Amino acid sequence: MKKLFILFLLVPLTFIASCNKKEKEQQLTKETAMQKFLEMSPERGAYFYAKNRTTYTFLDSFYQDSVFPAVFQCNYKELKSIAYSLKGTPLQEVIYDYFSNIRTQFLNDIYLEISTYSNLQKQLFETEILPLMEMELDSMLTADMEDLIDKYAGGFLNYRKLEFFFGKDSKEFEKLWNENINSKSYNEHMNKYICAYLDSISEFQKQYFHSITGRNINKELDIEVSPIELHISNDILKQVDYFTSKETMTMTSELIKDYAAPIVVGITTGGIGSLIYEIGNTAYDVTKIYNDIKNQTVEPEEQLLSICVEELSNNIRNEYLQECNQNVADRIEGSNEILYNLITLSL
Repeated sequence: MKKLFILFLLVPLTFIASCNKKEKEQQLTKETAMQKFLEMSPERGAYFYAKNRTTYTFLDSFYQDSVFPAVFQCNYKELKSIAYSLKGTPLQEVIYDYFSNIRTQFLNDIYLEISTYSNLQKQLFETEILPLMEMELDSMLTADMEDLIDKYAGGFLNYRKLEFFFGKDSKEFEKLWNENINSKSYNEHMNKYICAYLDSISEFQKQYFHSITGRNINKELDIEVSPIELHISNDILKQVDYFTSKETMTMTSELIKDYAAPIVVGITTGGIGSLIYEIGNTAYDVTKIYNDIKNQTVEPEEQLLSICVEELSNNIRNEYLQECNQNVADRIEGSNEILYNLITLSL
């Protein structure tokens, strides 16, 4: 019973305290209002003014003259919140016009910044990534062509050249080409470069979007690039036939010089001429090696290798890499346009 009496006693006391508090809140003056606004953020102050302006008639002129001028120093995010709070107040049109101008300028600055980033990203791909791709392609081509030429005319002591005497020609080289040159591996290597670069741009765009809007975005960059074609050309086939014919003639000459000639000379001179021939032949070989070094003569295999690699490399550079560069540039530009549009919708 005693506890119940205390409870009934507390209820009116609470009601009286609430009334006193409300009475104090209602006694808002210019001085107390200024103190409140000084303690509030610009966004909170605009909300407080809009909520209480009908209760305290002096707030319209007071806020407009004493508080509102400071609003023009606020940033974009603050202005957006303030403009929303001031809807339906005498300051609605003023803040809307100002905010619209600020928004336009803000978006213009973002557009210029994104355009600058876009140009840098395209330039970086062309000047840094493409040369790396080209070096990788040349390395792969050289390795594949060396292996192919070895399968055609190499082996231990170049024994495969002996097949030249039995009609081995560019048809066999073309067959080996089709069996060993795999364009798929080239495409996979090049796509790794492209995907890694576009992934870095995608990550940058996510961070940039968050820095502007405060939001996260799931945005990926993918691209379709035409595959690399490594077809053997008629020029390469002609060069293979020329290489085969020349090497066949060289081997024939060497065979006559090293085997047939000494035998004939030995028979006709009783062996003395054979010894003289061998000494002269050795002197000839030494002189030839010296002249090859002096004149930087390229071995036939190296010449064939150089022609194959150079032609394929030029074709890839003029067709695939140029198309690749254009496709990546278009993809970067299009993706940055989407980024700008998403930012526009989010602001």
